[in-house]
Order: sequence, then structure tokens, then C-alpha cells
Amino acid sequence: MKKFEYSINKKLINKADIDSNKNRCFVNQYGTAQDLANAIDMGFAFWAKCQQNKTRNKNNFISSNILTLDFDKEYTLKEALDNEFIKQYATIIYKTPNYTEEQNRFRIIFELEFPIKDKIAFEQAILGLLKKFPQADS
Repeated sequence: MKKFEYSINKKLINKADIDSNKNRCFVNQYGTAQDLANAIDMGFAFWAKCQQNKTRNKNNFISSNILTLDFDKEYTLKEALDNEFIKQYATIIYKTPNYTEEQNRFRIIFELEFPIKDKIAFEQAILGLLKKFPQADS
């Protein structure tokens, strides 16, 4: 399985208690999509590879092998699972802790073939996905 870099924060569990101190606890990892999925299953926050012990924001971005879309409204999980683009390119699809049958809340992670190492290129890649899926945010 292909490995790539990302960061996780074991102090932010299911976004239950977001504060500035805990938001500085992202630790870079090197693993597979399954490793990332396991961390997500444990409720850990994740992001692109970033500067250690820094806040998760674009100024601390180093690189990313993943793009993530967050769906909170106007698009159901079933619609996503039936979408041909998502069927072909999605790596991980998971329900967020606030998911309900009435209010589908989920995320889709797309693994990239090569890492994006420029924060402007990263933002443009996300914007491209958001144009394709205007129901999402990132």
C-alpha cells in the first residue's frame, strides 16, 4: 500500500473541545490510507502535513497528499456514494460524529498521486473540488 504524510491530533477527539492549545498538537505521520482511516475511526482530527506543534492553518502548511470535502447539508451520503467521480476517486468516506439520517454529515478524502507542496496550489485544488461539489466545504 502507498504511504504518504499527513498530521493527526490525538487531543482533538471528534472536535469535542476545540481550543487554541489543543489545536497546536498536530503531529506529522507517515502511513497508508488505512492508517489514516484508523485514526479517524478513533476520532482524531487530521490535516495535511504541517509544521509540528503549530496551529492548523494555511501558514503552517508543508504538503498534502489528500484533499478533503466536508458535507453538512444539501447532499446525502447516498447521493455521494452514487456519484461516478466519487466512486472512481474517493479514498475514504466516513460519517462525522454529528451524522444523523435526517442530517447527513460526512467527509470524503481523496488521495493524490503526488503531494502538493505549495499552499496556493493546495487551495486551488480544493477550490476545484468545491466547484464540482458546491454542497461541500473543506
